[in-house]
Amino acid sequence: MFVYNRVCGAVPAAFHRRARLAIATLIATWLCAIAAILIATHGGLRLNVSPSVPLGFYRLIAAAPARGDYVAVCPPSSNLFRAARARGYLMGGACPGDFVPMFKILAAGVGDDVRVEPSGVWINERLWPSSAPQRIDASGWKLPDLVGLRTTLHRNEVLLMSQDCRLGFDGRYFGTLPRSVITATAIPLFTW
Repeated sequence: MFVYNRVCGAVPAAFHRRARLAIATLIATWLCAIAAILIATHGGLRLNVSPSVPLGFYRLIAAAPARGDYVAVCPPSSNLFRAARARGYLMGGACPGDFVPMFKILAAGVGDDVRVEPSGVWINERLWPSSAPQRIDASGWKLPDLVGLRTTLHRNEVLLMSQDCRLGFDGRYFGTLPRSVITATAIPLFTW
């Protein structure tokens, strides 16, 4: 049986059935994908696409993080972080100030000695890997210069760093932050 179409002339009815089935399958696939994303988001599953820590899927939990743990962080709404978002280091998102949560490593906490030198960030006399501050970013923007910073972290201060990421936007540029910026501990589930 043929169905007449003004543009194509006679078209087999089976073609129309296949086309409707293909469209229905595509819509169902999209709906399932959206449902999976919503379920995963409310279940604490997050995809990290920043090279600051290994790319992949993480589960966010409410447990207090320890030094060396991956953490999800809502950056403070300051001029520095607004400039970082404007330059594309951070994206807009659900955090106050319209920031997407960052994934970092809790590198230092209460009592730790931190200093920033041209060679990198030193924590308790150990050099953090790939932490030498850059003067400018890939687009030629001048980066904050904290070289010379020396501090011992107080009770509610943390230093957040990238993992072996030479170009990471982390504590070498924004210094210490209040511990309250940490929203969750991030447990790697599948990374690459």
